[in-house]
Amino acid sequence: TGMQQELRKADIDMQQEQRKADIEIKKVDTEIKRDNWAKAWDFMKTIFAAGGIIYLILEATILK
Repeated sequence: TGMQQELRKADIDMQQEQRKADIEIKKVDTEIKRDNWAKAWDFMKTIFAAGGIIYLILEATILK
């Protein structure tokens, strides 16, 4: 019975460590997704800003 209790305790400890590892992986995954969305948003802002500038230049040259 002593050996079984030790095995149960070791199993519980291993499950707790696995849960901690899973939580850490989810945190890192969330941070990566947040960073990717931020990069995509920055890229879109740059594209729209560049398009607006090009439009203003074309409008200024065509209307003259």
